[in-house]
Amino acid sequence: MTEDKLIKLLQLLASGLACSLLMNGCSTAHIVSADYSAEFRGRYAISDTSGDDAMMGKTIDLAFDDGGNATVTIEESHRVLHLDTCKSLAGSYANLLANADSNSILHGVECLDEDDESWSFVHAAPGAKTSAGYTLFRYVTSRSGYVVRRSKRGRYSSDLALEPITQ
Repeated sequence: MTEDKLIKLLQLLASGLACSLLMNGCSTAHIVSADYSAEFRGRYAISDTSGDDAMMGKTIDLAFDDGGNATVTIEESHRVLHLDTCKSLAGSYANLLANADSNSILHGVECLDEDDESWSFVHAAPGAKTSAGYTLFRYVTSRSGYVVRRSKRGRYSSDLALEPITQ
């Protein structure tokens, strides 16, 4: 593991353990040894956003490799984002999802992109809503239950509702 990736991994771990109350809320999920990336592989339409309206209606492809890295391709613009230090998480995600059942264990994958922006993919129940209190603009609703929160240290987070596209 390169020094740069080790630093990013340590930052990801620290951000998951320390509560960033002003921006992202306290994490109610923790890193697990299981690999949940298979739950998130695929093609998605973005059906709702909390503030990044440029992403509304776009299609993304999400692919993971065996080395803990992922690629997000935004089809309409042909933009490719490389995510690394991906870690699977499990927990209630009560601070991310407004309608999360604190007794339910949800799966997630959190990664960092090349700009150190965190991407937190969560698979919840259909109709999941993100918590309005932790985003600058508003919550989003996902008919499928797939959501992603993008956040960068010192900035407000934004949420995207993802609807799987069957091939």
